Amino acid sequence: MPGLLLAQALFDNGRHERRHGTAERVGARAIVKGLRAISDFEYEMEMNQLNRRQAPDIDTLYLMASPQYSFLSSSGVKELATFGGRIEDLVPSGVAERLKEELARERT
Repeated sequence: MPGLLLAQALFDNGRHERRHGTAERVGARAIVKGLRAISDFEYEMEMNQLNRRQAPDIDTLYLMASPQYSFLSSSGVKELATFGGRIEDLVPSGVAERLKEELARERT
């Protein structure tokens, strides 16, 4: 989710994809991700090394989360939304709306 929030905030044409090989398929030159804690860094460093072996021409950029969002995770936001919690102050309005739509679809 941090990558999605960053892409939405900074880039009009940012997108969030979770499928293997997507960055190459869409012609991406960089992947932007957010880091909250040292545990994120350790995981992302491993993923970066694996990604570089697959696509050495695609860079990964990391940005540190603001302290007010350092506790925030996509799984936590999704869990809050699943149980009807308020997430509007945690994510951009477009993300909150889309998540609620997806959750409503899953319930039907």
